[in-house]
Amino acid sequence: MHRRVRLLIDCSRPGDSVVSAILWMADSRHADVLLVRVVEPIPPDAVGSSRHRLVNSVAARMREARESMTPIAARLRARGLRVMTHVRRGAPVPEILAAAREAEVDFIAP
Repeated sequence: MHRRVRLLIDCSRPGDSVVSAILWMADSRHADVLLVRVVEPIPPDAVGSSRHRLVNSVAARMREARESMTPIAARLRARGLRVMTHVRRGAPVPEILAAAREAEVDFIAP
């Protein structure tokens, strides 16, 4: 049976123990792994009056989020796992739940 395992990547890098646990779960279940990172919106008053700076800041944060998952995805792929990465923008809990529903995942790992 194929299962999808979702690993949420927050602002900090997960420790080796988290990645090792995901490797163990994914290997034992022949799972697909979906790595997700949610970028929270920046309140306009936190950036100032420049909409251009706000847009550039969000774009930079989205790019950084994608890049932060690259080494983790590479490590999982090196073990032969099918790995997808996805960056979402919004409030973390609703976005994670929405992504889980959309991808029909069976397990969400914090």
